[in-house]
Amino acid sequence: MVERMKNLEWIKLVPKPERYLSGDARLICEELDVDAFIGLYDRFRKSRVDFSDSHLNRLREEYVKLYYEGTNESIKAIARVLEVSPAFIRRIVEEKIKKEEIL
Repeated sequence: MVERMKNLEWIKLVPKPERYLSGDARLICEELDVDAFIGLYDRFRKSRVDFSDSHLNRLREEYVKLYYEGTNESIKAIARVLEVSPAFIRRIVEEKIKKEEIL
């Protein structure tokens, strides 16, 4: 007899479900796990999820505020960590940090 299950929990009963998925769905299932896939799919099933770098910009700004030491070397080091150009870091420094110093 087949038991009624909550949402997509039935996927866990299929051995190696990632074999039947493709693209990003397969990657999520392989790299994270089937529970992560189920949770993300259930939450975003009717949405288009976009993982653009622009989503990270406010976090990058905060990182720069925390770790910028006022030197060109720190700009280069932060740029490497955040995987952006030194010009991007300089712009954050000029637009965000210096404004706060004035206030």
